[in-house]
Amino acid sequence: MKVAFVGKGGSGKTTLSSLFVRHLAVRGHQVVAIDADINQHLATALGLDEDQVAAVPAMGDHLTELKDYLRGDNPRIASAETMVKTTPPGRGSRLLRVNGDDPFHTKLGTEVQVGAGAARGNITLMATGPFTEDDLGVSCYHSKTGAVELYLNHLVDRPGEYVVVDMTAGADTFASGLFTRFDLLVLVAEPTWKGVGVYRQYVEYAADYDVAITVVGNKVHGEDDVAYLSRHVGGDLLTWMEHSAAVRALEQGRGDAALEDLDQAALVRLLEAVDARPKDWARFHRQAVEFHVKNARSWANRAVGADLEAQVDPVYTAEAYRHGCSAHPAPPLGPGEPLRGAADSRPPGGRGTQLISRLTGPVRLTAMRVFLGSDHAGYELKQHLIGWLADNGHEPVDCGPAEYDPADDYPPFVLRAAERTAGEVGSFGIVVGGSGNGEAIAANKVKGVRAALAWSEETAKLAREHNDANVISIGARMHDLDTATRFVELFLTTPFSGEERHVRRIAMLSRYEETRELPPLS
Repeated sequence: MKVAFVGKGGSGKTTLSSLFVRHLAVRGHQVVAIDADINQHLATALGLDEDQVAAVPAMGDHLTELKDYLRGDNPRIASAETMVKTTPPGRGSRLLRVNGDDPFHTKLGTEVQVGAGAARGNITLMATGPFTEDDLGVSCYHSKTGAVELYLNHLVDRPGEYVVVDMTAGADTFASGLFTRFDLLVLVAEPTWKGVGVYRQYVEYAADYDVAITVVGNKVHGEDDVAYLSRHVGGDLLTWMEHSAAVRALEQGRGDAALEDLDQAALVRLLEAVDARPKDWARFHRQAVEFHVKNARSWANRAVGADLEAQVDPVYTAEAYRHGCSAHPAPPLGPGEPLRGAADSRPPGGRGTQLISRLTGPVRLTAMRVFLGSDHAGYELKQHLIGWLADNGHEPVDCGPAEYDPADDYPPFVLRAAERTAGEVGSFGIVVGGSGNGEAIAANKVKGVRAALAWSEETAKLAREHNDANVISIGARMHDLDTATRFVELFLTTPFSGEERHVRRIAMLSRYEETRELPPLS
């Protein structure tokens, strides 16, 4: 999910966005935090010292190489110079994945560890960069946030992945189509007339664009403040944060103090609201095109000296995003092909293999990494599938057994395959046994795994289409080799539908996995 924190200057949005980012990270979620505020205080709020803050690369300083990377082989974008912040992807463009092996994450992302002990997590921090002396008097901050808009335009995020952007104060989010790139705008409002005034401004600007806005009250003192916010923002008031000693300690650089129960509950409520948002790729792409055309006609055609409306690919649809959301991205580029700014080696922290979908024609499934595990009953089928996967351009990883042993047990091998799958975003797993039942049960013990037992072509397809399953379980004694292979083929080539009802249900399971709290019966 893509989330923006907005509000007036001094509302506490940077502090609140840093608290939400920490909340996500210590629960094991993949999270990217982006500082797009002119004041650039998010890194400090996340606990970085002065030298570490200064070392965070500025996205705005690398626009040319970022554009060159994103345009890929898209014939409609002649050069980085003709690509503007609103340019949408098309056939040949590169799509991004959260914490993928691309120049945004590997070159401009800084790994930040938060929490302690078992409650520890990692954040990838990026920043637009501050105003410099060269910018003063000749540039506006929108030129810095253009890198964020390009990033969001090309990013395909999946359930359990979050991008949190601390936006610049006021209504500058509406200066282009940036405000439509988010699944939810979180407006941080103090219980004052200035605080709710920004809310009214946002609601007015967003009214015609189906943009979801929720309000989180901040610096609240008691029931009178809550009543004031409720009176002015009505049902958009989601929750509120009280004045907190823990937050004050955080703002003073005194480490990770435990939040008070009410403020902790507010973060839980906010995450629930974020996860409940439907993923509407059709609207996302439609508005990307709409605002690109609007910007092209308003200023970009004149500035670039070309007809930028021609950059819109009429064949490229929301299906490309849906496909990118489900398919494993392409393998690393060959040695003879330039990376256009990507790092040559994998970044630290186990971000995985090349996580870029390169769409050079009709939507198709590209090569992927697949982890396999079985027992003796599934050994022959596992070996067969390893060969089939390799022959079809995929990268099979054998998690065992290495040889046939009629007395072996499935948990050691299946759990390893499941752990590897959960640990590498975009990968898939195949577990095989006699019936497949025990293997599915074992795989589903691993956090982040959604394993489905396939016993027909339809169930293999529905596992992906409705459940966004990342592991398929097959009973080797139930099917011949050709039938079982067909199940795997359908599983790997069927994208997740992304329909709201399925996203909502998966989010319920993910929350239960995190909190062990049952979803409400209503």
